[in-house]
Formats: sequence, structure tokens, C-alpha cells
Amino acid sequence: MTEKTNGQPIIELAESKTRYTIRQLHKSVGNMTWYGCIYTPGQKTKHISLGTDSKELAKKWLTKVQFAELMPPSWRKEFNDYPMKRAAEEYFQYVEAVHPGVTYRTYKSRITPCVKFMADNGVVNLRQITKGLILKLISSFPEHRRMTIHERFRSFRLWLHWCAQHYDLGAFDPCENVVIRVPYDKENEESWNEEEIQRIVDAAPDARYRFFIGLMSFAGLRLSEALHLRTEDIHQDTREISLVGKGNKYAVVPISDKLWALYTAVMEEYKPDGRFFPPDRFEQHTSGLVSMFKFVLGRAGLSIPRKSIHHRLRHSYCTNLIRAGVDLKTVTRLMRHSDVRISLNVYTHISDESMREGVNRI
Repeated sequence: MTEKTNGQPIIELAESKTRYTIRQLHKSVGNMTWYGCIYTPGQKTKHISLGTDSKELAKKWLTKVQFAELMPPSWRKEFNDYPMKRAAEEYFQYVEAVHPGVTYRTYKSRITPCVKFMADNGVVNLRQITKGLILKLISSFPEHRRMTIHERFRSFRLWLHWCAQHYDLGAFDPCENVVIRVPYDKENEESWNEEEIQRIVDAAPDARYRFFIGLMSFAGLRLSEALHLRTEDIHQDTREISLVGKGNKYAVVPISDKLWALYTAVMEEYKPDGRFFPPDRFEQHTSGLVSMFKFVLGRAGLSIPRKSIHHRLRHSYCTNLIRAGVDLKTVTRLMRHSDVRISLNVYTHISDESMREGVNRI
């Protein structure tokens, strides 16, 4: 049945008893935006900004929700949709507000090529993204970059989950049951053992650079975390490092005896106040840092990896913890991994080596 309130029509559906109308809620203070109002018995009235000051467009929304409610449930599920490019823009705005800086730039760089791929394949609205297109997307990723495939797919799927929740798309998940199988990348799995790490530290030109390498090798810090570390982040009484890491997550990292010795040396020699590695005294750009590290590796008599050059120090930290017999749960906490399966990827590599060593002991 239909009645009027405040001069606007209310659409009431006999079965659900849900009523819909449109209103300008804050017209008295100059806000001319129209809102969709949803009245459900036993629930608080829900107001949705329609993002327009046009009454005609607001009426179209009212007609749309009426049409959707009158549909059979199986049809209604497919009715809600949203423009893909607009959804991507709004998601980037959300991530920038919640996780500014490195996390925002990382997510945007991963998702943007996926959205472009879908657009190039004729996708306009979200529901046009199918499992077949997802598989085609994955096959387009560069095979020589194993981690890129996993990270890009994971970020893309997180975005689709966000879209399903924010645009009322129900159980929309075209990535469901999609399994990624990528070629084994031996070089990406390799790491430096404890003796090699010590050679790298000893080959560093000064105490500041030795501490820089030590933060990644003996505490598992990421390159950017080490580069921006400040003196106030070190708690001498508890021998801990406090930092805001990936995803703007706060963490406390214990300082080992080896790292403490490197910290003491840099404090005695340089007496830093503020950043340990200030821009005027330490290289900040990735290309420069890579060149410096390659020079150190050469002095240490070690081969230079083609990729993940600094991240291999963090990977080596994880590997050496496992080799030392540290349980996987503790390794996951020390590495600040969000999922134990990330640490398990390293553990699997170590297990393969252990099996080869084991069969030769008998």
C-alpha cells in the first residue's frame, strides 16, 4: 500500500512491512541533499545519502528499491550492482583515510592493474566480474615474480569483499574456490645463514650501517621500518623496539644480544638524536640503498641476488629462527606475520633441506 508523509510518498510492502521514502533531512541548515529512508519494524530508521539534490533522481532510487523488493529472492540477489571504476575510486579513498602512506600506495599499485584488466575485457559493473575473468587475470600476472601473483590476487580479493559488504552485494565472491598455482621460485626462497649474515655485518663500512643491517637481520624489520627508526623507539630498560609497521599496526620487537651490541656501538660513536639514519647522513632512495648493499655483499664475498635484495635479510632472520629450533608460533609473532601460513612457506623450504640432511645420516 502507499501513503504520504511530509508530502513524500511512502512505499510499504505487505510481506516485509518495510517502508521506503525520500527526504531532505537538513534543509534548514542549507543541506539540499536527498536521503533514502528505510523504516523496518523493530529497527532504527536507516538514512542513506543519495548524493544528489535532484528530487527526480531521488524518486528513481525510490522506484528502484520498490522494484527490487517485489522481485523473487533469486532475482533480487542479482539486482544490486555497482560501477567497477567508481567502486575502486571509493575503496582507494577509504584505504587512504584508514591506512595512509605505504599501505595505501601498495594497495593502489596492486589493484589498479587488475581493474584496468577487467575494464579492457568489457567489465563495467562489479557483477560482470566472473570466475573465468579472475582466472584469465591471474594468468596475465608476470610468472617470474612469484610473490607478486599472490599479493596482487590477495589485494584484489580483499577489495571485492569490501565491495560486497559496502554495496550490499550479498555473497558476491567471484574469487571463491580460485586456487593459485605458481612456478617454484628457488631464488626467492634462498636466504643467508648465520655465518653469512655475520660476514655481511662485518663488511659494513661503519657502525651506523652495521646497525642498519642488524635491524633487518637480527630483528626482522622491513627496509622502510629500519630506515625511519628513531632513538625514542628504542627502550633501553626492556631492550625492545616499538614501531608502527605494515598496515599501521603497532608492534614491540625484542632486541637480541647481537643487535644490542650494534646499537651500543652506534650510540657511542654517533650519539644520534631523533632518526638513526637521517637524510643528510644516510642514503634514502631505494636505488642508492641497493647500490650500497651490493658493495657490502661484494666485500663479504657473497653473490648478489637478482631481486628482494634487502628483504632477503628479513627472510634470513625468519629462516635462521626456524633452523635454531624456535617454534613456529613464536616465529610468526617475531616476524609480525598476520597468518602462520606465511611463516609456513619458509618452514616448508627448511623442511626440504632437513629431509635431504636426514637421509644422509643413516
